[in-house]
Amino acid sequence: MSILYDIESLKAGYSDSDVLRGISGKIGRGEFVSIIGPNGAGKSTLVKSLCGFMKRYQGKIDFCGEEIAKWNRKSLSRRIAAVFPQEASMPAYTVHDFVSFGLFPAGTHFFWGGDGASGERLLAAMRMCGIEHLAGKRLNEISDGEFQLSQIARALVQKAEALILDEPVSHLDPANAVRVMDTLYRMHNEGVTIIAVLHDLNLALSYSERIIALKAGEIVYDGPAENADETLLERIYGTRFVMNTNSGFTGRPAAVALPAHLKEKNGP
Repeated sequence: MSILYDIESLKAGYSDSDVLRGISGKIGRGEFVSIIGPNGAGKSTLVKSLCGFMKRYQGKIDFCGEEIAKWNRKSLSRRIAAVFPQEASMPAYTVHDFVSFGLFPAGTHFFWGGDGASGERLLAAMRMCGIEHLAGKRLNEISDGEFQLSQIARALVQKAEALILDEPVSHLDPANAVRVMDTLYRMHNEGVTIIAVLHDLNLALSYSERIIALKAGEIVYDGPAENADETLLERIYGTRFVMNTNSGFTGRPAAVALPAHLKEKNGP
């Protein structure tokens, strides 16, 4: 597997404070990597660094063999698609227009309903995400889950080789969360590198090949998802977990944080 990202001794943060404290690692092309860890661990700072958004950092972030800071912004946006939480209300674009923004890094123009390759690319992305019926609806008329799928469709249209997502299933009900993750998994199977920050441990364990766990700005685990166990999760989150394996379905481990009243009932 060829290397997409090569990170060495990365320190990054905001103002005069480092959130990441010298992390290193490599991510290969076509991997599905979930980044987990408690609030404030540095997960968002890491994925922003991988997108080239962090202006203040020390160490090395190589993307496709070249320091990410040396990449032209437009060239980088052709190779990396990013999905981040919306912190402010979006303009009332239609879903179709919003998804079409994925064509802009390539300088592609298209016409809705036309016969061109760009129009077909747009329709194919919306079909893959199951949102073609929402094309004429405005962003303020759709659910959070539908908006996340619209963001992923936009990334699909972009045809980037890496898709980086920060909490793509936060605030989604289980059905929509699985729908989003299924779409990411299909993209992964088609060769797209998926790097996702996830708070839902069971989705991370079920879908990703590899887990990178952060705590206090440092990597405390980097390895196969199936090797995660109670001891590791307790070290990461500071609370007890119960683990089992769903051998009838995924064969992957499943994790449940043990509620305080059950800890008291069952002892330490």
